[in-house]
Amino acid sequence: MPYGGGDPVLWPVDLIYKARIAHADWVSRHPDDPPAFKQSAAIGEKLVPIMPSLLNVEVAYEVTALEYARSQPKGVLDWAVKGTLENHLRFHQDDIDAGKAPDLVRLSEQEANIVKQLCETPRYSADRQGKLTRHQPIPYDPNRRDYSASKALDPLLQERPPSPKPSR
Repeated sequence: MPYGGGDPVLWPVDLIYKARIAHADWVSRHPDDPPAFKQSAAIGEKLVPIMPSLLNVEVAYEVTALEYARSQPKGVLDWAVKGTLENHLRFHQDDIDAGKAPDLVRLSEQEANIVKQLCETPRYSADRQGKLTRHQPIPYDPNRRDYSASKALDPLLQERPPSPKPSR
């Protein structure tokens, strides 16, 4: 288990979250904001053109990482990894339910390449003695382009037939 910094599977999630915070600081900026917020807002302003792609990459990575986390035997990943990924996808599901985001994310070639790189980037964790452990890459299907938060949250959804409408 990693010591001190969280599980390496989650580092892309944390990085994208920080970018989303900077964007939110820009969207909600105010002239009386303290300097730290103004600096974050300046970064967020530069992210505006890529936010739709960043959100696509975020959902695709979280779905891929959750599928990987679910496939691992108990004890291989920190216990909070699966729950963190599910919670992030639930937040996205809230946006879907509110009509603020589409359920199906379709990646462009560039976005798919970014997700592939995030999955294949070597990950290391250090134990209390400082010993580094290299973790296996997250399996990634280069032909997959469509990702759905709702299907990832309910893996049995694909296997269930549609519910019959009640007769009146």
